[in-house]
Amino acid sequence: MEETASLFPDKAALTNFTVNILTQDYDKLPQLTKLDIVSLLQLVWPDSKTELPVHWHDLHVYSFCLYEGTELLGYAGVVRKTIHSDDEMFYVVSLTCMAVHPNDRKQGYGKQLMEAIMKWLRDHHTEFDFGIFTCDPSCVAFYEQFGWKARSDMLVKGNTKNHAYTSEHLHVIVMYQPFRRKNLFQNCDIKTVLYLGLPDQQFL
Repeated sequence: MEETASLFPDKAALTNFTVNILTQDYDKLPQLTKLDIVSLLQLVWPDSKTELPVHWHDLHVYSFCLYEGTELLGYAGVVRKTIHSDDEMFYVVSLTCMAVHPNDRKQGYGKQLMEAIMKWLRDHHTEFDFGIFTCDPSCVAFYEQFGWKARSDMLVKGNTKNHAYTSEHLHVIVMYQPFRRKNLFQNCDIKTVLYLGLPDQQFL
């Protein structure tokens, strides 16, 4: 695998069939790349009705695009935002839209994406208090390889409204990794509630 690119090149330059993980702020991606992402996510989650923009601006998403030649085989976004728990604010990162083309799974592409993401997080770890995201229970073991821990003592809510999406109602697992603040949220008997500050019917 070639080294992760810091600038997103022209797709016309990707004429060979080596795997490249190309990185860039989502808002700065070329339109054709954004359309590639939509097409991939529609294949992976056909019921999601994915359309442009995949990520709204306030999430400050940093994109990881895994190409083989000119074909997008994998994608993941890293969200950078503030959230709160009780009266305290935190600056966090969250994984979103982790996807590999259905025809190209079990070939190590997901692992390559995560290795690139974790390298980026190590390089920027002093910027974030911790990382938090949710995943399907079947994916927990995959993320644990990269230092993430399932936290049954945490509840994630889309916002503070009573009808907001929650990790419990969506039957997803909360994954956590400390960065700048290592001693936050030690496992305890009382559930910690984290509010993502998202619009209604949105979740990470």
